[in-house]
Amino acid sequence: MFREKLKSFFEKTPVIHYIKQIETEQIGEIIVDVKNVILRPYACDGAHCLSVKSLSNHLADYGFTFYNDMAAYGDCCRGAIVFLSQDERQRIARHLDGILSHMSQEGQLLIKTLLQQKGLENKQEAFAESARATLGEQPGRELDFAKIHTLWGDQCIFRTLHHDGRRGQVRCAIHAYTAQAGISYLEVKPTDCWFWPLALVPLYTGQFLLTVHTDETRQFTEESENYTKKRCLSEPIPGAPYMYQSFQRELVYVFGQAWYDDLTACAATYHQRATKGERSEDRSRLQWYPS
Repeated sequence: MFREKLKSFFEKTPVIHYIKQIETEQIGEIIVDVKNVILRPYACDGAHCLSVKSLSNHLADYGFTFYNDMAAYGDCCRGAIVFLSQDERQRIARHLDGILSHMSQEGQLLIKTLLQQKGLENKQEAFAESARATLGEQPGRELDFAKIHTLWGDQCIFRTLHHDGRRGQVRCAIHAYTAQAGISYLEVKPTDCWFWPLALVPLYTGQFLLTVHTDETRQFTEESENYTKKRCLSEPIPGAPYMYQSFQRELVYVFGQAWYDDLTACAATYHQRATKGERSEDRSRLQWYPS
């Protein structure tokens, strides 16, 4: 079998090298990164990621104040490049009329302008641009995925910013629409959006590693350094639930309720161990390898 013959080659890849150094649990065909999925606290809060932190600087004594741009504009809806499959694009297009009222004024203007230019029958072109081939015998041909339009260069067209007089909060227009309409956001929002910061990495064995986009994993999850430093990851909200708990709905949607129940049971043993102050020295993390 070629996988066995090339085992020594595959074991040198970054993802396998990472797995060899961490504690993992295998649930079905999924290899779970214990530290990041089971033990990492995480909560998404559209106000937490907008908090401004002053930076220490040598000009402070002169009355100047500088702010950390990453902390001030750290939400994941700014700076991201979100690609859509044809199916995702069609789902958003079907709900675009309802989503529109939840968008920013700038977003609404761009959508309406593009609809006037391209026609109501081309709603998919109003919020996303089709990817085109740059290689091969037919450069310029339309591919089967698209990129969501951005505003001001780096803000997702569906990103909205709200303020209650005390603090700002980032919201997703698609998410707001689905909540009001009683529709699951999992059926309308792009997968890249509702699954982040979780990452599912295919392995040469046919299995998958379930982990999180971090500085340690971004070399094989293909995430930018900026996104691995988002405040929700670097400074989680005090008292936040664990990652797998915050993503219960998403994990059940992807893997099923039975799989999530097994994950919860597995996680319970780690939390009990932590409560007792015990540390596991048994790391059978290589058992998933073909022998």
